[in-house]
Amino acid sequence: MCVNFLNEEPSFIFYPFTREDFDSGIEATLALRDINPLITGSIFGWNVHHAPLARNAKTGSLVARVTLTTRIRCSLEAANVTLSSSDVNSWPLLITRTGWPREEETSVSTHVLQQLDLNSHVLVTTIPGKVHFRYLHLVRRRARRDETNKREIVYVAVIGDTEANVQAREARPDVRCVRESGYCIRFTEVNKTTLDVTYDRSSQCESEKHAQELFVDWAELIRGFVPTWSLL
Repeated sequence: MCVNFLNEEPSFIFYPFTREDFDSGIEATLALRDINPLITGSIFGWNVHHAPLARNAKTGSLVARVTLTTRIRCSLEAANVTLSSSDVNSWPLLITRTGWPREEETSVSTHVLQQLDLNSHVLVTTIPGKVHFRYLHLVRRRARRDETNKREIVYVAVIGDTEANVQAREARPDVRCVRESGYCIRFTEVNKTTLDVTYDRSSQCESEKHAQELFVDWAELIRGFVPTWSLL
C-alpha cells in the first residue's frame, strides 16, 4: 500500500509484515539484551549500566547503548494500564539526528501501519527536516513470567524491515531511512505494590558526539518517570 502524509512528507510503499517476520525481529532484539551487572553511576534515581560505544560486526554502524534500572512503587496492573493507554506520539523516539532540537518534537509524526494483534503493531515515524529521518518500527507488549517465575510486562520497540520493503523503497536525497535502534522496558513484579524496572536503549549513531546527545535525550526521558511513579 502507498503511505501518504498530511504534511507533505514524501510518501512510500509499505508491504505488511508476516507474523514470522515480526516475531523474529522482536526476538532478535530480546536476545541481545544482556545486562552488564557493573553499575557505573546513577541519574534521577536510576542505576546506570553503561556500555561503551561499539560497532555492529555485520553493518559496521556505530552503536550507542545504555541500560538503566530502578525500583518503583506501583502495581504490575497499574503499569500495564499506563502502557496500554498511552498515545503512540508520546512513545520515546528510537533515534534523532545530530543536533536535533528537542523543542521540535511536536513536528514528529508517528502512524500505525499494521496491527497483528491487540499488543503487536508496525508503525512508521518521520522526523522532518531538510533530510527527513524515517524508520519502520515493531512494537510489542507482552505479559509473561521471567526466568525466576516472577510476573512481568515486557515492552519492546525496535526498528524493523523486510526484503519486500527494502526492494520497494525508492532512494531519495530528502529521506534517510534508519535501520538500527531499539529499546526494551521490563516491569518485573517484586510484590503487589513494587516493581523492578529495566530500561535498555541502543541506537545507531553518527559519531561520539551524536552518542552523547542521545544519552542526554535518554536521561531526559527517564526523568519523566519520576512524576508518573514513585521511585524507591
